[in-house]
Amino acid sequence: MVRIEIGLPDDLEMDLSVQLQDRFGLRYCAVTQAPADSPELLRGIVGQAATSLLQEIVTDRDVVGISSTRTLMGLPDPPGGFSRCAVVQITGAVSRIDAWDVMEAVRRFTRAGGGPAYLYYAPMVCPSDSGPEIYRKQPDFVRCQQLFRELTVCAIGIGAWGDGLSTVYEAASARDRETARELGVCAEVVGHLLDDQGRKVQTPLDERMIGISEAELRSVPTRIGIAFDVRKSDAVRAALTSGLINGIVIDHDLAEAVLLGAP
Repeated sequence: MVRIEIGLPDDLEMDLSVQLQDRFGLRYCAVTQAPADSPELLRGIVGQAATSLLQEIVTDRDVVGISSTRTLMGLPDPPGGFSRCAVVQITGAVSRIDAWDVMEAVRRFTRAGGGPAYLYYAPMVCPSDSGPEIYRKQPDFVRCQQLFRELTVCAIGIGAWGDGLSTVYEAASARDRETARELGVCAEVVGHLLDDQGRKVQTPLDERMIGISEAELRSVPTRIGIAFDVRKSDAVRAALTSGLINGIVIDHDLAEAVLLGAP
């Protein structure tokens, strides 16, 4: 393993970052110093740290994938510009009362960098079995799907299977939530559901997800997971164990909790 040090902000916990990087063999790791008593402030600080990491590692030659994740929504455009790279939406959208969604997050980076944005209009979770094929045949989704194979960097959210902890959980029906819980779902990474050992769990939701497949995701060289909130510790540990991500940006308390429960 090669440790890569980058010029992130001064408010990072370097010791914790190194511990987490070593423990899980990560390419990149950034642990932020942030107040745990203000979820909105915590979300914003982690989101800005993730943006800073992307600014450091992304070049004009990269193709960047952005998923539906709270941490990258509602933030100002990256200061000082961004690389003129292609930015691709890799999950469907989830309705939010604040009107921020994954498409706005993609546009945020292309406004700063001037590169092309590739978007599609579809929900992250279709409400019925008949919906997915309709969305997957749309030209915008087909174009994005073709670019999934060219992605070099992804910024992806990590969710825990609980209210307020996963956009997929919130988009799913009560029946789907309970079925997934009974099957042992602990974590969610861009719509892929995992148990507490990081193993993929097959659920009825799988066929109704509109976004990047597991195989396409694993083929991306750099996969940065983003999470905040100590309640996600088991989910983050599962995501790290799964190998779906090889980099992470999280807050101090969450990083300590992940390390405390690691074997």
